[in-house]
Amino acid sequence: MLNVQAFAGPWERFRIQNQPDGTVAIASAAFPNVFIRMQYGDNTGIANLQYRVGGWEKFRLVDVPDVPQENKMVHVPNLLPLTPGQAKSAIQSSGLTYKETVLAGPALNRVVSQNPRPEMLVGRPSVVEVTVTRSTLPY
Repeated sequence: MLNVQAFAGPWERFRIQNQPDGTVAIASAAFPNVFIRMQYGDNTGIANLQYRVGGWEKFRLVDVPDVPQENKMVHVPNLLPLTPGQAKSAIQSSGLTYKETVLAGPALNRVVSQNPRPEMLVGRPSVVEVTVTRSTLPY
């Protein structure tokens, strides 16, 4: 079964293997003789794994035009437990928009939550909403 991870570990690495008919197979780098399989069924594609290369384990690599910068995907940085100023700087340096909600009270000046979650891929332009605490106590 294939799924989505927030990081690329050894199980998220693959090798492209050229096939005699001009196609490629996508092999797991961690598990010998395990290949990505794209099966067609019920008007949908089902991605899973197979222990051999057959017709459903072969892919054609094609060139695609470059994606405009505003449509590229970026990782959302982990903002916890940064100060609001540090969080805003991290978000803006990623080309994203920072939106802040303040919880007032006797607490530290820190980010306490964010949406989307850290390390998610988001398209541009995108807004990262953070909740921060700001102390209401006089200094």
